[in-house]
Amino acid sequence: AVKRSSLVSHAKSLGYTPRSTTAPVALVDITNYDDQTNSGLLRRGSKFSGRAGNANYNFVPIRDYELDSSGSVKNVELYQGEVRSVSFVAPSGDSSIRYTIPDSAVDTKTIKVQVFESPTNPNGISDVWAEGSNYTQIGPTTNVYFLQEDFDESFSISFGDGVIGKKLSAGNVITISYLVTKGAEANGLGKSDSSTSRSFVSNASALSTVTVVNYAAGGGDKETISSIRFNAPKAYAAQNRAITTNDYEALIANNFGGFRSVYAFGGEDAEPPQFGRVIVVLNPNVGSVIPTSLKTSIESFLRQRCSVG
Repeated sequence: AVKRSSLVSHAKSLGYTPRSTTAPVALVDITNYDDQTNSGLLRRGSKFSGRAGNANYNFVPIRDYELDSSGSVKNVELYQGEVRSVSFVAPSGDSSIRYTIPDSAVDTKTIKVQVFESPTNPNGISDVWAEGSNYTQIGPTTNVYFLQEDFDESFSISFGDGVIGKKLSAGNVITISYLVTKGAEANGLGKSDSSTSRSFVSNASALSTVTVVNYAAGGGDKETISSIRFNAPKAYAAQNRAITTNDYEALIANNFGGFRSVYAFGGEDAEPPQFGRVIVVLNPNVGSVIPTSLKTSIESFLRQRCSVG
């Protein structure tokens, strides 16, 4: 295959979904934040501005954080981009229907899917559906969606057929919330943060102070054709389980972005030896920082797929 659409089609038959654009993540502490609603929360999608040279970038948290009595919260992960959402009404329960996300620069790891009974029935408002990746753990009532890249490089989701994944009913309302990002552009933002020159400011709370703990890192562009050609067969060989070091590398490269390369080795090869461990080394896109959120996500992901020991 030469064209990307043809290569993606071949990769799909191997169960491989190319990586999307990934957002840089900055770790910050926030003080004196006024949420303006007296909810005591820093809401998902609350806007912050970051400046690098002559360029301004939007940053947002992608989950809610609880504020203390003074309006402060520590270790907030700010993602570069803007939270958007799109809704669809299911015309039927046909599992072949795909619902296209209209933004090509979506970070697919930030997708949040909810399904409601109907436009007038809010049942399901607290249900968040997970991406289906391990078919051995998906039953007929499991709330999962399936993600794929389409021929025009956009992403779309589909739902189960009542055997693998829960089947939708006609009239169900599907809401997809996601982050649109500029990828690697904002990597490194926050390096020059100081008490006299803050790199981030809140758009909603002018009196708040944002202190950088770790500068923005981990942003990456959409997976290239050569990377798909290299990674898809390795991901297929791994079969969604981590046994060999090649499996670890393939799973990480397939499911995460924001770094140039990944290398894994057994702890018995470390100096001094660390038996019973697997060590993963990531080469960052910029500088020497890999976001804590990325490391935590990779560790949690691998623990579900590695051997019992």
